[in-house]
Amino acid sequence: MSRNSGLIAVILVCLIGIVGLISYFVFQGNQGSSTLPGSQFNQPPGKPAVPLNQSENQKELVDSDGDGMSDWFESNIAGYNPNVPNDRYVIYCQYLPELDKEYDIIFNLFWHIWVEENKVPPKNIISLRKEKATYSNFKKAIEEIAVTVDENDIIFISLSGHANKNAIACCNDSTISYSEIDKWLDEIRAKVVIAEISGCQSEGAAEIMKDGPCPRIVLTGGFSMEGFYNKETADKYPWLPTYKDYGYDNPDPALDYYDIFFSFADKIGGNGDGYVSLGEFIKVFKEDAENRWQSEEWKNITDYPWWDVARDEYGVADKTYLIEHSLKENIFWETFHS
Repeated sequence: MSRNSGLIAVILVCLIGIVGLISYFVFQGNQGSSTLPGSQFNQPPGKPAVPLNQSENQKELVDSDGDGMSDWFESNIAGYNPNVPNDRYVIYCQYLPELDKEYDIIFNLFWHIWVEENKVPPKNIISLRKEKATYSNFKKAIEEIAVTVDENDIIFISLSGHANKNAIACCNDSTISYSEIDKWLDEIRAKVVIAEISGCQSEGAAEIMKDGPCPRIVLTGGFSMEGFYNKETADKYPWLPTYKDYGYDNPDPALDYYDIFFSFADKIGGNGDGYVSLGEFIKVFKEDAENRWQSEEWKNITDYPWWDVARDEYGVADKTYLIEHSLKENIFWETFHS
């Protein structure tokens, strides 16, 4: 063997040794806590680390408690414990037979939001519409939820129908007073109960239903968003879609009360992080009412408190999130126009 060949052999042996040492220490470091940069997420065996700078797809991968919300979202946005299920339960009780076709579209949209986009189990959604919208079915639905949920769960109850200051006809066989509904809801012990009462003059429900044995948020009114239907709003929020964007001959913004599920509520009333809290939606809702004060037509209405559109007596709305994945476009009007 020549001197050069011997030198090359020595160098190769040294390189192999160095590689072996590096592999050993890397392997050892992976078995326990490591001080290497980027290894600050010490996870239990078999559970992948979830760094804060992960991509949107990565955020959705880990849902430790199986409640349909990612660990990242619960830890960094909602402030929920990612290891404790915050199960969501929904009741829709609606009776407006003259609008059955429109509400078929609306409920399909809701189903898409809850089940397909936000992984709420279908069994957690109780739909009482048309022939199923009865007094006894509605009362039974609340009773079933009351014995099912725990103090970590989030309850959303949406009622739609003809209404007045004291009651709502959300069932096909009776009108139910807000005080009676309030009594039923008192049986529920959850993290929060959100009651949405949609009907003319239903603002009367806000004072009656504002509190209970657990935190409660009440949203009331015809949800017309009429305060936003003007050129001033279009100029103030030029990025809002208008009816014209969806093919209608109207330059006004195409907002609706379903914005609780859209990212617009976050942009108008919140911090712009892309997630919609109940507090952000309430800010939009109250801005709508404040805008209506500029109208003589609304100011002359004094027989019911049309401005009392939302109550958050427990101060929990800012940290209450119904969904993780809001809709990025107002597909409500687009759907109706299609």
